[in-house]
Amino acid sequence: MESGSYDRQRGALIVLEGLDRCGKTSQSSRLVSHSREKRIFCRIMKVSGQNRQCWGDDICLSFQQITAGRSNNSTAFQCQSLGEEVLLMESKLKSGTTLVVDCYSYSGVAFSAAKGLDIEWCKAPEIGLLAPDPVVYLDIPPEKAAERGEIMDMSDMSSLSFK
Repeated sequence: MESGSYDRQRGALIVLEGLDRCGKTSQSSRLVSHSREKRIFCRIMKVSGQNRQCWGDDICLSFQQITAGRSNNSTAFQCQSLGEEVLLMESKLKSGTTLVVDCYSYSGVAFSAAKGLDIEWCKAPEIGLLAPDPVVYLDIPPEKAAERGEIMDMSDMSSLSFK
């Protein structure tokens, strides 16, 4: 798309990934502002349950069930939320809106795999989700990220084991 035009070609799906506090949200906002200055339809879209108040409760309940040995579906919650967003994302992209996504399915796969689940099992529910045009990984040493503020504490989940 040429700078300054409002042609309604397909928008881009741009994904930013990285550790907590690495600057994903800040960079997403800057990218959207810059794109709008260039007259490109662009918006930030939160997925993975980030825009759903209940998602955190569901994930906590899921981890409680896993700990109690009753469930093994934590990945399904993230994918379910993403699946619900796919139609909206497709519609926006087809209308020419570029979507900037701060964390996509990769975060859920990495989180689940880090807990010991088989990586292929973790990726399986992601099949059929929209493929990003670019994925930008923002890298920061964990110590530097910790200096920026509170990072989600997962220490209480360190004893989880998946079979």
